[in-house]
Amino acid sequence: MLDSNFKATKQERKEFPLIPADVYHAKVLDISSKTEESYNSKMGKTEGQEFSTTLTFKFELLDNGQVGQIMWSNYIPSDLWVSPKTGKCKLFKIVEALIARDLTPNEIMTGLSGDNLNSLVDKTCRVLVEHTEKNGKVYANITNWMKLSNPLLVKAQELHSSIPVQNTQETVDVSSIPF
Repeated sequence: MLDSNFKATKQERKEFPLIPADVYHAKVLDISSKTEESYNSKMGKTEGQEFSTTLTFKFELLDNGQVGQIMWSNYIPSDLWVSPKTGKCKLFKIVEALIARDLTPNEIMTGLSGDNLNSLVDKTCRVLVEHTEKNGKVYANITNWMKLSNPLLVKAQELHSSIPVQNTQETVDVSSIPF
């Protein structure tokens, strides 16, 4: 039951500037899950109701003039699978980008626990933002997730990670560090 002091108020429609299509350095702020009736179940294609869990990753952009902008990767199936047609699923791509290595066969077979996924919060990767049009409106969506390419960022992330990050043999010119 709602508190008697609750009040629903009218809100004006908010306009948000379109984030330019580009590759951005991004940090995971939060990961949440939602269990809903599956699409096939809603369409009556199953016997009885079936439910599926999807994940939402909340990212903060960290560069290219978009510092602090928030983007979400929604409706990420919570299963790890590889399609012969489209390759690795979104969850595979996101996790591997954040840990900067491929998942091991053992990790794939045993699956990823909530603790494994929660350890990805505050990790960074590169995200590809592209524009898509739907019903005459243009939206900016994250369409791909990539490992960090800067060895210093990878090493810094490894120091704060419970999932080991791939070691790199690259060297870094210390004079190129901006601080």
